[in-house]
Amino acid sequence: MIVVTTRFSVPEGRESDFEQRLRVGVQALERRSGLIRNEVLRPCALRFDPRQCQFLPDPRRTRQYEVKTWWRNLQDFEDWGQNLDQSARAGSAQRVLRETLIAAESLEVHEVFLEFPRSGPR
Repeated sequence: MIVVTTRFSVPEGRESDFEQRLRVGVQALERRSGLIRNEVLRPCALRFDPRQCQFLPDPRRTRQYEVKTWWRNLQDFEDWGQNLDQSARAGSAQRVLRETLIAAESLEVHEVFLEFPRSGPR
């Protein structure tokens, strides 16, 4: 299993527009072969203070969203990406998601090697 993390920096005041684009765009993920899970993470304006062992308000924190998708394997993700590119002309959800991915600040792939609790066989 792999996890693909996509990061987006969103200008202050544009969070609502960005979140709406993601709501439309994730429709292109529904019923995809190999997709296990999708999460969209909204940033919190907090920083961790290890001396106090607590989170403290920090308005200077970036407005960086993360989208995490879990896939059976890298091939499933690549197949979806190629299909998304081809179908972006056909549907608005695919087009919105493709445009959003192009605007991503970074995209990383990690392989899950340890999981607790386990979600299924490996």
